[in-house]
Amino acid sequence: MLSGLNISNEVIAKHHFSEDYINLVNNYISTPKEEQIAYYRTNLFPKMNMIFKRKIEERIKEGDLSSYKYLISTVGFSPEPIALLINAFQPEYVFFIVTPKSRSKLAELQKLVNLSWGEFEVITIEDESSETIYGEVKRIIVRPEIQQNLELTAIDITGGKKSMGSNLAISGVYSNIDILYVDHDIYIDSLRKPFPGTERIVKLENPLNVFGDYEAEKGIEKFNRYDFTGASSIFSDLLNRTRDPRKYEILLYASNAFNYYDNFDFKQAEKSLSKVNEMIVQRQLLTSLLPEVKLHLSLLANVTELQVVYQNGKLKETLNDQERTWTILANFWQCAQRRKLQGRNDMATLLFYRIFEMIIQRRLVLLKIDAGNVEIAHLFEDQQEKNESLPDYLSPLLPFMNKDLINGMNDIGQKVYGSNYRMIENIPNKFSLMNGLIFLCVLGDPVFKGEDLKQIVAQVNTRNESIFAHGIKILTQKEVDGFEKTMKRLLMQAWNVEKDQNFYNGDCISYLNQFKFPYISKSVTLK
Repeated sequence: MLSGLNISNEVIAKHHFSEDYINLVNNYISTPKEEQIAYYRTNLFPKMNMIFKRKIEERIKEGDLSSYKYLISTVGFSPEPIALLINAFQPEYVFFIVTPKSRSKLAELQKLVNLSWGEFEVITIEDESSETIYGEVKRIIVRPEIQQNLELTAIDITGGKKSMGSNLAISGVYSNIDILYVDHDIYIDSLRKPFPGTERIVKLENPLNVFGDYEAEKGIEKFNRYDFTGASSIFSDLLNRTRDPRKYEILLYASNAFNYYDNFDFKQAEKSLSKVNEMIVQRQLLTSLLPEVKLHLSLLANVTELQVVYQNGKLKETLNDQERTWTILANFWQCAQRRKLQGRNDMATLLFYRIFEMIIQRRLVLLKIDAGNVEIAHLFEDQQEKNESLPDYLSPLLPFMNKDLINGMNDIGQKVYGSNYRMIENIPNKFSLMNGLIFLCVLGDPVFKGEDLKQIVAQVNTRNESIFAHGIKILTQKEVDGFEKTMKRLLMQAWNVEKDQNFYNGDCISYLNQFKFPYISKSVTLK
């Protein structure tokens, strides 16, 4: 039995105390007070190290703790618990945070641990405020070697005042670093020390991880950067390991929905967004997202069957539908903006090119011309009775002859391409992008009135030379911005020329802006 202490056999068995160890503790307790520290450090502490290390090794084996390479530790006036922790984990490097007063304990601490001066660093702070301590921790964790080993870095809050430990713990929470401290099962009041050998390591749960807030912030960051696959992966993981996963399920469906949307799979986007809408309404969670979810559901309504229409060979039918065409153009525009924000300029340029192509296709369809199968007989004088539904701007040009169109195309072609232009003798059976544009310019289409066709050709050629088209050129920001500016102007001109958009009462830019994807505030997960 232990002298003068009511320690149960269960406690002795739990900590695997041997008879020899119990004798050492008895000797320690009965040693005169002035000799106790020397006895403790010489005879008892080495045994305590072995017991504590065995406990740590068992928990590392169970996966509850890591073999930490880096340790950040506050130092107070009791160096033994910190020494136990360092000796058990044997980190490669330790950062000691001390005050001017507690710095004096470093010499004692060094005698208890196996650290040379090249294996630790001492950081002295003048005050123990959260700003000071967080600032020091931040300076430590931004070091490249720490950044590469964050999961192998821990903060030890055992030493120092409670205020110091609390502020260090807060720093650990926001840095997402493991937080440790040395606790004990039994305390000896008469000695004002823990019962030797009952010390144990406590790993504090990061509340941001327990409730998913830390990783949810990362997921939201990815969502707002349009990395919907990355966001989906994070929210899917949170579903399986948080106490209340309901809001993360909503964010998972939202990530999937906008991933489909970003890839123009409008039908699947609508299906997933409908589920998001349903969950928000039923659960009354993340209600701040509801207005934008409902807006995008309404915007998707006209294009959910787009693939079915296309597969049935009805592209001309789509281009003849004003609202559907503008919905697609708006999606191209906003997708191009997202790619630009991600630094994917080549992809943005391809989308600007597609906008240009669709504007030309729609202008031709309004003349009842299919760019893939060009028929223009209905434009001539002998078919004038069929011209009533053609655009008004053609009226002053009628009547005209086939040769007038051919001569007009050749004239503009030579001005734009110079000696590189190949003269045509007949109207092509299929219009290339530039043939379609030149044809429209011959007819005086107001969308392209006053446009510098040479500049447009140069911008189109830049796209053609890009690595994602026909070349290997890396586009400059200036080139991309120039193409974007031209397409924005043409969109606005096409919108103003068409007029009377019965599906939207406003200007072109405000219409396009409706299609921006939502930006989710990080605070949304806390509500």
